[in-house]
Amino acid sequence: MPHPPDHPHYPTISEIYLINSLRNVVHRTSVAPIERVQLLLQCEGEMKKSGRLNPGYRGIVDCVSRTYRSEGAISFFRGNLTSCLPVFLTFPSSLITDRFLRQYLIPPQESSRTFKIVSNFGLAFLVGTLNIGLVYHFDFVRTRLANDVVEIKDGQKFRQYSGTLDVYRKTIKSDGFRGLYRGYIVCCIGNALHAGVSLSFVEFRRVFGSEMQARQYMPYLLGASIVTSFAAAVMTYPFDTVRRRMMMRSGEPVKYGGGLECVSRICRREGARALWRGFLVNIIKTISGIAVFYAIDLNM
Repeated sequence: MPHPPDHPHYPTISEIYLINSLRNVVHRTSVAPIERVQLLLQCEGEMKKSGRLNPGYRGIVDCVSRTYRSEGAISFFRGNLTSCLPVFLTFPSSLITDRFLRQYLIPPQESSRTFKIVSNFGLAFLVGTLNIGLVYHFDFVRTRLANDVVEIKDGQKFRQYSGTLDVYRKTIKSDGFRGLYRGYIVCCIGNALHAGVSLSFVEFRRVFGSEMQARQYMPYLLGASIVTSFAAAVMTYPFDTVRRRMMMRSGEPVKYGGGLECVSRICRREGARALWRGFLVNIIKTISGIAVFYAIDLNM
């Protein structure tokens, strides 16, 4: 009978990278149809403004049925390849930037609690901002492809873009490389807000966890994580809407002067609720994504 090895096998950094990347590819592909519906609803106003969508969607069911009838089932995965490419970059990028910045931002042990919180916030914000900058153009292309609905003229169907490379080519030709990063500042502000909310949860866990028994602590931890996640989603979703609406103006003759102008125009023409358009689909996507991750982890 073979004896078990004396030392357990710990995965190497390469194995962790490969497993993490494949895990994220499966996750993104699984929720891609839901995400496309979210993006269509989120950017509906821009498509109507440019004349590519008329009339607008009457809701989630109408969006799904119209897309299926005009483009087919496979179209719900449009842009998914571009969505999966960043997963192979974010892990090594996060690892490198986190280790590099920790040398300068992690405070000494004797520092005050407030200073440690500020330092951790700065670290999370900078790592997030640098990683977003690295892969933002992929998200831009994903957004444009997802919102590239089929138009019918003279009895023939056609799209604005033929594929990923066509988005890059046309955007750079009309707006330069800057066009690929439209809405980046708004995205970074949303990232800072999300980091702040997440750190508030960490602080809550530290304070209350030290005063409770494990059995008492778990219900509070679960409840706090749900509330924090929902609060972060509600507060940061308008930033996501604004940045994507700004993305949709690349290549168009009229562009937003900035995030504030975008918010002002959306609220004036469509009402403040438009900033949360597609939020319910986003919640469905999040819950589905958690279920996919759980299923993957159970089988690994």
